[in-house]
Amino acid sequence: MQTTKHIDEKVKPIQFTDVLQAKAYAKSKYLTIFVIGCFTVCFLASLIAYFIYERQEYKDIRGVISQYKNISSYKLLAQAGEVVVINGREYLALTPESKKNGDILIGKEYVYDRKNKRILVCLGREIK
Repeated sequence: MQTTKHIDEKVKPIQFTDVLQAKAYAKSKYLTIFVIGCFTVCFLASLIAYFIYERQEYKDIRGVISQYKNISSYKLLAQAGEVVVINGREYLALTPESKKNGDILIGKEYVYDRKNKRILVCLGREIK
C-alpha cells in the first residue's frame, strides 16, 4: 500500500487531446538525448578511425627507420634540403660549396671529389 502511494506521488499523468500531441511530446522529450547520442557515436567513430590511421602511419615510419640503420644521419639534410620537380622527377637541389668561409651549408651545398669523380653531400658535423 505504501509503495503504491509513493508511486502515485512521483508519477504525474499527462493527457492529450489527440495522438499527434502525444507523439510530439514524446519526440521532444527524447530528441535531445538522441541527438547527443548520435554526435557522441560519430565523434567516437571519428576518433577511432583517426587513431587507426595514425597507428598505421607510425608503423610505416618505424619500418623505414628499422630498415635503414643510418637514416638518422640524413635528419639535417631532410630538414634543410630543397626538393625540386623537373619532368615529373624529384631532385635534391644543391649548389657547389662556397669557397669563402670553408663551411658547407647542410642540405644546400655539395663538394665535388675530383679524385674519385663523385659528389659529396655533407650530412652533419664530424662525429668524435
